[in-house]
Amino acid sequence: MAAKKSDADKAKRSASAKKAAATRKRRTEAARKASIEAEAKTKRQAKAKKAAATRKRRAAAAEKAKAEATAKREAAAKKAAATRRRRAKEKAAEEVAAKRKASAKKAAATRKRNAAAAAKAKAEAALKRKRKAATKKAATTRARKAEEKAAAEAAAKRKATAKKAAATRKRRAEEKAAAERWAQRQARAAAKRKAEAEAADAAKRAGIAQVKLVRAGDATGKSKAKKIRDTTARPAAAEHIDADDSKAELIHEAVKSEGGSNDAKRKAKFHQLWVNGQNPETVEEYAWVREFTSG
Repeated sequence: MAAKKSDADKAKRSASAKKAAATRKRRTEAARKASIEAEAKTKRQAKAKKAAATRKRRAAAAEKAKAEATAKREAAAKKAAATRRRRAKEKAAEEVAAKRKASAKKAAATRKRNAAAAAKAKAEAALKRKRKAATKKAATTRARKAEEKAAAEAAAKRKATAKKAAATRKRRAEEKAAAERWAQRQARAAAKRKAEAEAADAAKRAGIAQVKLVRAGDATGKSKAKKIRDTTARPAAAEHIDADDSKAELIHEAVKSEGGSNDAKRKAKFHQLWVNGQNPETVEEYAWVREFTSG
């Protein structure tokens, strides 16, 4: 504890000593500045006296110079006034001459400008007339070309229409001819089938044949198949048992053709498609095409 107190006292004394030294230094500096300011003040006073004397001397010289200058100015003013009067007369004469010259120059420029304006107006009028004529000519040319184009388009349209109509007539004629050939083939086939059916019926009625070979094409109709089966029926009774000796039951079903029961409809439909440009794809369609082209 005692050691800590001694250190604190020592620090306090050191701070007091530093403060006292700073105070002494500040006071010494203040005294030095005061001495310097006193010397400067003395010098300023002496300098002010000298400056006052100099100003007085200079004021006297200025007064003398001012009087001399006033005299010179008055003389110069008189001379300048005379010079101004002379120069004013000369300037007035020059202005009159310049004005006359400017008026003449302006008049010449006006005449030149008016002539240029007249020439420009004349050229513009000629150009306007030329442009108007060119516009009229261009309008006439456009109208003529438009008429020619419209006439060419109408002719081309008529030509295309005629060509299309001719192609349509040709196609329809071909279609009609093909349809007529197909109808003729169908009529001949129908007539042939009818004749064969009539001959078979006549032979049946006459008792010429009870059993005969029948073409598969003739058995495609249901009524024809029923007649064939009715004529070929046989007893179904067994000999070694007591059984019914009536006819065996026959199923009246027509023999199916390769194309089905709607063969004629499909053939007619394909014929229309073939006339319109469709190509055959199946064996049956190729056979039909051979029929169409061989009639």
